[in-house]
Amino acid sequence: MLGGSLRKANDYTAPSGHFGNVSLAADALVHDAGVEDKGIHGYLGYRLAPGHDIYFRAEAYRADSAGFGWVAPDLLGQFQPFIQILYPRQDWQKYTVGYNGSQLRTPVTDRVSVIGYYQRNRRTLAQNIFIPFGPGTPPGAGVQVNTHNFTDLGTVGFRLEATKLVGLHNTFTYGSDFFRDLSDNTDSSTTAILGFGPIPPSTSDTANVPNASFRSFGVFVQDQIRPLNRLAIILGGRYQSVQTRTRPTPNIGDPLTRSTNNTFVGAANVIYGITENLNLVGSVGRGFRAPNLVEQYFRGPTPEGSGFQVPNSTLKPETSVNVDLGFKFRWRRASVETFVFQNDLHNGIRIAPTGDSVGPFPAYQNVNVDRLRYRGVEASAEVALVAGFAAAGNYTYLKSKDVLDPNNPVGDTYSSKLNLALRYRQASGRFWAEYAFRHNGEQKDVQTGQSPIGPTLPSFDVHSIRGGVALFKLRGYPQELGVAVTNLGNKLYSEASNTTFFRPEPGRTVSVTWSMGF
Repeated sequence: MLGGSLRKANDYTAPSGHFGNVSLAADALVHDAGVEDKGIHGYLGYRLAPGHDIYFRAEAYRADSAGFGWVAPDLLGQFQPFIQILYPRQDWQKYTVGYNGSQLRTPVTDRVSVIGYYQRNRRTLAQNIFIPFGPGTPPGAGVQVNTHNFTDLGTVGFRLEATKLVGLHNTFTYGSDFFRDLSDNTDSSTTAILGFGPIPPSTSDTANVPNASFRSFGVFVQDQIRPLNRLAIILGGRYQSVQTRTRPTPNIGDPLTRSTNNTFVGAANVIYGITENLNLVGSVGRGFRAPNLVEQYFRGPTPEGSGFQVPNSTLKPETSVNVDLGFKFRWRRASVETFVFQNDLHNGIRIAPTGDSVGPFPAYQNVNVDRLRYRGVEASAEVALVAGFAAAGNYTYLKSKDVLDPNNPVGDTYSSKLNLALRYRQASGRFWAEYAFRHNGEQKDVQTGQSPIGPTLPSFDVHSIRGGVALFKLRGYPQELGVAVTNLGNKLYSEASNTTFFRPEPGRTVSVTWSMGF
């Protein structure tokens, strides 16, 4: 099998309107939102014998002229910073070899899967930031920061997974996985004070993140038990070992550091069929996440341009206990699923102000928040109506809390989300159409920093329509035309992840696709 992709996208326009404290009187160009990229992937498999397959997979991707996207600062208000984040080039390759055996029937395994892989990601990142000093200073006075980063990240890894049926009621799955990241970083930066006479700029070629390695090793086992026809119990456990280590890096004289975190995590899941159409589902599990290299060791301006991040090599891993309870109901032409959940996170990693400054920037650092709690509800439903119509919807509510300091905002996304859709499909499948609606609820429990939208993530509504028609067949393969109109109301909004550094979504957009087979 061989496949590929090629794309060239220009900058887009955000619509006029209001979003929080941002007010655009006219449509605004979102600069550096385009991209030129291409990818290719290939797969070669060979069957040694029935139930014994080997394969090789190769993948490559390259992106040029990509950026995070930004709106002219003077459109967002007075004394707003100029922040440009560019990815001039990114190259990624991955090579995988594997074996699948499905008819082994040995004393220890019936099926086994083994893969080994190597991948390399080389990325260039540039940031150009200007922070005005504000009222009472000369026009154009401020601090200008220009940074350039090159990261070379190589990864090797493997995964072994085996399954064994024991008796009539036990299915064991067990195995091991491992990967090691090796990161090399090169940085340069220039900081200049503008508007106050000939002040020489300061330069640095010290890496923001030291050269380092990140290693993860784990072994796991799971047992699926069916003691009764209507009862299934799944028990699983995993031992995890994570190690980070800095390596010699030019201009960084700090002592080399190493941190190792070992833990055991487990989960228990129960599915009980009250009737043929109604199942109760419950689960409880313990999670673990070690801090990554950037969280521990990064030193430099934050991407939003509002602060300076200092490293914290003593970060502890996050651990959590998660509980879910819900039901799944299916009857004739309808299905409903509803779950409630609570996740208690200990030593949650969040960025926080230190109270100090680095040059003109307030200093921030990743710290462990002792206890965070997330509670929520997830529900979805779908029903087939008459004459080819169907309706579907899903709803999510999420509430976050710092248990020890309730006044500390820890939310990082929407508080609620509602998706609704009404679909029509012709009985023969010749054409189809859909109307979709999405509502994201307001989020007050969030740190937006100096975002121009204000202290709250605003709510927004988005409408879209889509459709498609199969025009004809070419040698038995369908040729399909698709049309979609997204953001039908031409609404100004941004997703939660793009709000702290404000990057609005495109306005009303029409896309036409042609899908062909031959």
